[in-house]
Amino acid sequence: TGEISEDKLLWKLPKRTVSRSCPVKMGDRIYFIDDGAVLFGVNAKTGEIEVKDKKVGRSMFGSPVVSEDKIYVANNSGQVQTLRHSDKGIEVIAQTRLNDQSEIFGSFAVSNGRMFLPTNKALYCIGVKGAKVESDPLPKPPAEPAITDRTVAHIQLCPVELMLVAGQKTPEMQVRAYNAAGQYLKLLKDATITVEGGGEIGEGPTYTAPKEVGTGTATTLTAKWGELSSVVKARIFSSFPWKFDFEDKKIPLQWIGSAYRHQPSEVPDGGNGLVKISTIPRGTRSQGFIGQPSMHDYTIQGEFYALDTKNKVPTTKLPDMGLNAQRYTLVLEGSQQLKIRTWLSHDYRFLKSIPFEWNAKTWYVLKFRVENSGDKTVLKGKVWKRGDAEPEAWSIEGTDDMPNKSGSPGLFGNATDAEFYIDNIEVKGN
Repeated sequence: TGEISEDKLLWKLPKRTVSRSCPVKMGDRIYFIDDGAVLFGVNAKTGEIEVKDKKVGRSMFGSPVVSEDKIYVANNSGQVQTLRHSDKGIEVIAQTRLNDQSEIFGSFAVSNGRMFLPTNKALYCIGVKGAKVESDPLPKPPAEPAITDRTVAHIQLCPVELMLVAGQKTPEMQVRAYNAAGQYLKLLKDATITVEGGGEIGEGPTYTAPKEVGTGTATTLTAKWGELSSVVKARIFSSFPWKFDFEDKKIPLQWIGSAYRHQPSEVPDGGNGLVKISTIPRGTRSQGFIGQPSMHDYTIQGEFYALDTKNKVPTTKLPDMGLNAQRYTLVLEGSQQLKIRTWLSHDYRFLKSIPFEWNAKTWYVLKFRVENSGDKTVLKGKVWKRGDAEPEAWSIEGTDDMPNKSGSPGLFGNATDAEFYIDNIEVKGN
């Protein structure tokens, strides 16, 4: 499980917050840098602090890197330091600051005699011109054990997962045989393959997806050889436009990351939709994808309704709810902000934000358009109350100079503070 019980711990240091930066080990000492950019060294065997707090910046996101018996540290504010480790402690032997006011959220990478440092503005390559690169030879891979067991214990239908458009035919599929140790034995030419949900199995064997799939579907392929079987899911998509009203009280089969976190439900003002539930501890903030990662240049729209209760208890907090398009997110946040951002874990790579007042127990329409324009991507979002006329002007706009050129449409939500409803999701090509 990855969890270590208290009785198995060699040592433990309380009241230290090291949540972003990974430690490094030199000799018998482990060096940590906490979130406040304070470095300290700990005896790896005893847990005794041998190097007391040494400030190396104001905040730390990246990790220290060891190369040629030195430790290289780059803090968030752009300061770079080279440290020397010894039995007596640690000393700074060189330091500088990047002069472009950049922020550093990554770590040094060492390769072929050079050091690479990513910032929010550039990728730096540092090295000595004309330096001779030396490296240790790659170790030989472990010898593959001889196959002594020829009994087929497991079969695998390949590809192991399919994503197709309506009417698309796969390349030749294979049924592979393995023994109980997981060693590959042979291809099984006499296995049978059947399909449930539509489409046809042809010579080869190949699979051809059904031509008529509405807004999309999923089918199941099963290979059988004697008593053994292998199952593959095929997600099948149609061309735009799509519309999902959830009146059948089902999550579309071709969607991923959406079931369980969203439940079919009656929605306020009648009809059926989805509710983003708050009763799962690790799924209250999540994304779900409803298309293919190769999709681009489209507009997605949906209707959202936030509750003012959590587990039926009144709350003044609001959820975050929004739409994904081409690896960007348009999100209406409970903090009364409307944002377009990229990376969910840290939205500073690309972020546009404006104040936007909104209320619980009111239906809102969110509309998000992405368009590739040369070497940039143009992003536009708007929000209005359902029942009102759609405004002509976009509520928020942005242009990404380092664009994501493709990505699946989808849903985003954070129901930690309150649940919300979703209805009438539409996707159209621009």
